[in-house]
Amino acid sequence: MENQGLDYETAMGRIHAIESDGTVVTDVEAFRRLYEEVGLGWIYAITKYEPVDKIANAVYGLWAKYRMQITGRPPLEIVLENRRKLEEGCRDDKACKI
Repeated sequence: MENQGLDYETAMGRIHAIESDGTVVTDVEAFRRLYEEVGLGWIYAITKYEPVDKIANAVYGLWAKYRMQITGRPPLEIVLENRRKLEEGCRDDKACKI
């Protein structure tokens, strides 16, 4: 199954990481695992503990929700709608690819 069944909208909503065994992790856990893989796990190590984990995930949830606007891009809902419109015009695989 490609991308462990994650569709574009789900993947764009918040960070997802797919481990080598196919396990999908999200939110701060995804960052923690990614940083561990590159030898920088100490940066997120504190997020393994309560209440830091809950606070970090709450802050990340707000970031994930508003990151597009914060970084000067249209809201995710607009991006998704534009993608849907583009997909409607791309019914023939040979005409275009997203």
